[in-house]
Amino acid sequence: MFATTLFYIVMWIVSIVMLIWIRIYYSEVKWLDYDEDPTRKHFLTWLAGLAGVVVAASLIPRIVSQVAFPTAIYVPSPKRMLAQGAVLDLWSLTSDVLFNICLVANSEETMKTAAHTALYNSTKNELLSIVLPVTVWSVSHGYVAYVGPLQLPLIVAAFTAGIILFLEIKFTRSLLAAILVHGVYNALTLIVSLV
Repeated sequence: MFATTLFYIVMWIVSIVMLIWIRIYYSEVKWLDYDEDPTRKHFLTWLAGLAGVVVAASLIPRIVSQVAFPTAIYVPSPKRMLAQGAVLDLWSLTSDVLFNICLVANSEETMKTAAHTALYNSTKNELLSIVLPVTVWSVSHGYVAYVGPLQLPLIVAAFTAGIILFLEIKFTRSLLAAILVHGVYNALTLIVSLV
C-alpha cells in the first residue's frame, strides 16, 4: 500500500517538474495547450469524454473476447488492500475514491501530458507524440492491473481510453478536464464494484 502511494506521488512530482521544464524551455511551442481552466462550455466535452472512456472500458473487452459478462477495469483500492478483503463502509469508499481522483488520475494524466509535450517538442511528429505515451500507459496498465484471459482486450480498451483522454485535453485545452474524466471513471468503477 505504502509503495503504491509513494510510486504515484513520485510519478506526480516528476511529471510536474517535467511540465514546468517544458513550459520554461519550450514556451514558444504550443502544440498541446493544457493549462486552461475548464469552463461551462466544456461540460458536454467532459461528459462525452467520460462516456467514451466508459464505453471503451465496457464494450471493447466484450467485443474482442466475446465475453458475455460485464468487465471492470481494476483501479487501486488502498483501504480494501489494507483490510485484505471487501470494505463496505463509507469512509473506506470515500478514501479510495479520493485516492483515485487526487493521486492516481492526477499523476497518470500529468505524466502522459508531459510525455506528449516533450516527445512532440523533440520529434515534431504529432502521431508519435500521441500514440507512444498512450501505448506505454496502456501496456503498463495491462502489466500492473489486468490478469487473465482479458488482459489483451483490456489493454486495447485502456489504449482507446488513453486516446479519448488525450482528445479531452486537446479539445478543452485543460489537463484538469482529463484528470476529472479519469478520476470520475475510476471512482465509478470502485462504486460499481461494490454493488
